[in-house]
Amino acid sequence: LTCSTEKSEILRIGKKPMDTRLEIKLGDNTIPEKETIRILGMWLQSNGKCNHTINLLKKSTEQVCRMITRVSSRRYGMKECDTLKLVNSLVISRIICSLPCHNMLKSEENQTEVLIEAAYKTALHLPRNTSNDKLAELGLHNTFDELSKAQFMSQIQRLRNSTTGRALLRRLNYKEALDIEDRSENIPDEIRRTFHVSPIPRNMDPNLHEARRQARAKYVETKIAT
Repeated sequence: LTCSTEKSEILRIGKKPMDTRLEIKLGDNTIPEKETIRILGMWLQSNGKCNHTINLLKKSTEQVCRMITRVSSRRYGMKECDTLKLVNSLVISRIICSLPCHNMLKSEENQTEVLIEAAYKTALHLPRNTSNDKLAELGLHNTFDELSKAQFMSQIQRLRNSTTGRALLRRLNYKEALDIEDRSENIPDEIRRTFHVSPIPRNMDPNLHEARRQARAKYVETKIAT
């Protein structure tokens, strides 16, 4: 395997601007130095900020809000329960994908909070000048701080479930990794062979597949009873 200069970029992260530019060549080609690069869907900036990501989220949020306005303004358009699902799928999921990984300033967190509130106001057919406190009293959405903490805890929990993840948490000085390692042991093969775990069924949404969920519950009750 060889490094491709067409797909390679250099990023130097620092608070102060760099006066001199690096010139790194691979063969006869020079690897360009960029101020922003994208790695696994996450945008990184040379100044350590995340305003580029926030600007992209602003554009996508505005597009989603316009789409919700079009599809819900008609007589037989989407209802609020469906528009809220669109916001969670197209706006909230993108926000919690990469922003919690940044070392954000308070002003950047406030900008993200404005995007969340604007998306939910559009989904609920509320004017933009609606009080944010009254919107929060509805209890239909979480703040960016709550979403960030939930995302962080879910990642910690995911890493704690594997040996490699616990080793990574140990390198990052998380005590939870050591605690879970002390309480965990490998299951012997002779005991492991006695376990039988049925596949987890798909398409079991409580709103879309209520009948299927009830049928599954009856099957489980019958199997346990026998």
